This record gives sequence, structure tokens and C-alpha cells, in this order.
Amino acid sequence: MNYEKIFSYVITASLLGLSGYYQSAAFACAAVASLAVGKVFEVYSRLLAVKEQKPGINDEVKRALHDMNARLATVEYGIKQRGF
Repeated sequence: MNYEKIFSYVITASLLGLSGYYQSAAFACAAVASLAVGKVFEVYSRLLAVKEQKPGINDEVKRALHDMNARLATVEYGIKQRGF
């Protein structure tokens, strides 16, 4: 479970509850700010995860490139055999 996300939502919900109970705009603004901080943290963590991923080619693309190179080599060999 993602306790950081749950904790953020619990804080936001409690601030919203307090804003309703005390009818205070300050608690409502704090709840919105808490939600915004949680979303910014989520976006930041996703950007870090994307940055840490190493780019790579999956196996299907590697196989297709290998097949294309083999076909190209066959065509080049045929051209050389014909003397063009």
C-alpha cells in the first residue's frame, strides 16, 4: 500500500472536515494547498521514475531489425552476383 498517498488524503480530508465544522476559509485553503502539494509530489516522483528508466528496444523490434538486415544482405549479395 502507498501510505504516503493515504496520509496525504487523510490530512486533506481532516482539513476539509475542520473547515466545515468551524466554517473557516483558512482550513479550506489549507486543504486545497495540501491537495496541491500531494499532486506535485506525485508528479515529481513519476518524473524521477521515468528518468531512472533505461531506454531500450524490446525483443520484437530487435527481431524485426535483424530480419530486415538479413533481407538487405541477401539483396546486396544478389546484386553482386548479377554484376550490377
